[in-house]
Amino acid sequence: MDPGADPETPAVTDPSADPSADPQDGGALEHVAAGEARPQVPGQENPADHRGRGLKKSVADMLRSLAVIAGIVAVLVLVVPRPNSVPLVAVDVVATAEGAAKTLGWQPAIPQNLPAGWKATNAYVNNSGEGILTWHIGYLTADGHYASLEQAAKVTARWEEILTSGGTSRQPQTIDGTIWEQKYKDVRDVYALIHRGPGRTTMVTSKAGGLQNAEILARSLPVQLR
Repeated sequence: MDPGADPETPAVTDPSADPSADPQDGGALEHVAAGEARPQVPGQENPADHRGRGLKKSVADMLRSLAVIAGIVAVLVLVVPRPNSVPLVAVDVVATAEGAAKTLGWQPAIPQNLPAGWKATNAYVNNSGEGILTWHIGYLTADGHYASLEQAAKVTARWEEILTSGGTSRQPQTIDGTIWEQKYKDVRDVYALIHRGPGRTTMVTSKAGGLQNAEILARSLPVQLR
């Protein structure tokens, strides 16, 4: 005790320094330690709850928007007409053969009077291996399979192996008085008929269309151009 202090006079203390003081009494101030959560006032919403509800609302809005977009797309898919397949453009074989003749040095064969439904999908001269120029015509047949004509001069065994897919020999076929060698590759279901004419070798192939389609194509060729 201060020796000069009046022992009858009580000491004056700062009510704000008393942790038990009521903040409403004596003007005491509320103190909240750093990092300590403020006490929630009755009737006031918890900020964490508010943020949670806002997040849920945003997700719900996004899902509704996606559902609306999916519905619009579904309607467009059902309403807008679509072709079942891309139409094939027929090739002008005659015009292509005229240009091919200049490259080959001889007149290539052009199939005649093919059945209805056969469509030429490509025609060109290409290098079929070992530098052998080959006249090629590809057809989509009436039954939806593929057939082709291959014609070249001075062919090799390798040339035949490539174009027949490595087929093995079968019984020769006679078509309109012309003898054709027959080869077949079971793995790819490829039939090939080969005729060795003067100055050129002609091959017709049928993929998955059976021997019948190969015979149709062989029969359509002018005898003098086989």
